[in-house]
Amino acid sequence: MMQVIQFHTIIIVGVIIISSFKVGAIKNQNLVFVRNNVKGGVSRTSLVNTTTAKVNCYHFSWLGPMTSSTSSADLNLRCEENFKEEEPCFEPLVYTIGKDNENGPNTTIIEEICESTGECNPLCEISGTDMCIKLVYYKSSEGGVDSSHSFCGTVKGVLPIEGCHYQKMKDGMDVQACFCSTDRCNGSQRLSISYFICYILVTLALIN
Repeated sequence: MMQVIQFHTIIIVGVIIISSFKVGAIKNQNLVFVRNNVKGGVSRTSLVNTTTAKVNCYHFSWLGPMTSSTSSADLNLRCEENFKEEEPCFEPLVYTIGKDNENGPNTTIIEEICESTGECNPLCEISGTDMCIKLVYYKSSEGGVDSSHSFCGTVKGVLPIEGCHYQKMKDGMDVQACFCSTDRCNGSQRLSISYFICYILVTLALIN
């Protein structure tokens, strides 16, 4: 039996920031930020100390490509309103639109926008046995990525092998879990994949 993966979420309220860039391999990609203001809980600015950080990981949720069915309400969602209980959610929340929108957001652009606006911080710090983690949800029937979530965490009950592990699920979504421990490593779109033979019996703990 698969153990429930538990997450702690940050309660937030959002408005929109839209920026267009032509950077690197992802050209003409528009990032649509669901701009987050903390309503209690952990302050985003407290997640990383940039003067003493040893290893930073990315900390954000990509909600996938923006489509014609994406409503204005979707652009103002709080984490607790947007995701199923078993799925993670981390600010800043980002959509992609335009060319190459299914490749995931350019993390350099996310950092640049957050730094220039001062409205978000897409990094968190790890130490000890903590790891950078990235979960990617795939649509089983349709194919393609539904969403991805990068964050700092600890895997309890098993020591994960660095790299990516793919799990076929029964609820219409397959999950790829990636673990690494070098600076900003959980932003990569190209990490090696190994396939689960059985269910992972782990509990992921978010680093506050």
